[in-house]
Amino acid sequence: MKKLLGIVVLGLLLNSNAYANDTYLSCENLIPNKVSIIINDKTKKLILSGVEREVVNWSRNFITFWQDDLDKELSIKNKLFKPSVIDRITGTYDKYDCMVVDRPIF
Repeated sequence: MKKLLGIVVLGLLLNSNAYANDTYLSCENLIPNKVSIIINDKTKKLILSGVEREVVNWSRNFITFWQDDLDKELSIKNKLFKPSVIDRITGTYDKYDCMVVDRPIF
């Protein structure tokens, strides 16, 4: 019984990354430009290249957010801009293809 308990505890300790709060994405486009995205499902925070962004909508399939305050302001006044979208199913953001990584690239 003690061995079984030891195996269970050891398994939980070794698999602690599976229950991590943050998901790290590395995204690259054709130019090639890279961006790093950190998604926290518990707090519903999104950090793009080191800057926390204002989230508009958070769902299982999509996260919509404002790139910056200027885009938000222009959208409110003139309807020129729409929020950016991360597709959580296909792994795309704007013209970037994203993949899950162990840690942010910067």
